[in-house]
Amino acid sequence: ISLSERFVVPHLVNNETILSSNSRSKPNVFDLATDLSDESDRRQETFSSPAETKESRDVRFRVDDWISTSKRALIVGVAGSGKTTLLRYILLDLLSPEPTLPAVAKQLGRNLPIWIPFAYWTHTLRREPGASILDVLRGWFHSWGEDQLFSLVQEAIDDERLLLIVDGLDEWVDEPTGTLAFAQFESFL
Repeated sequence: ISLSERFVVPHLVNNETILSSNSRSKPNVFDLATDLSDESDRRQETFSSPAETKESRDVRFRVDDWISTSKRALIVGVAGSGKTTLLRYILLDLLSPEPTLPAVAKQLGRNLPIWIPFAYWTHTLRREPGASILDVLRGWFHSWGEDQLFSLVQEAIDDERLLLIVDGLDEWVDEPTGTLAFAQFESFL
């Protein structure tokens, strides 16, 4: 069975705080939903003044709704929570003639999605410390025997249509090389 046939779009959980004045805090932490128990849905806490209270609650929504609202996203979760699978699914869905994530397709569908493991990036920089992000991407396509596709990547970069999907930001060969690769990644954004 293909990934698209067996994949269930996960939900994200955002913990919102509502103050007694009914002002809401801004969303601050997103994580892949794994287990929501009923007792975590609502909690009461008090501030120093007994008249002021705040209520916290977990709000769930589909990951594709969240991704479609931003130009940049960082998926964070514990090992085995499905981060890589989610990224693969999004990439394949964007390339599909009939996407199942319409909000993501509408926001990102004109982009060229390129998947690259952070581990590959750091291995390249360890061998060639002066390599640019373009060198890394060129090498990635070369490693797959698809050198001719790099011209499409260059075009997508030139007209700001490249959707760079970097998997495994915690998987580097060593910390200095990981730091260098991450700095390249940040400057690319």
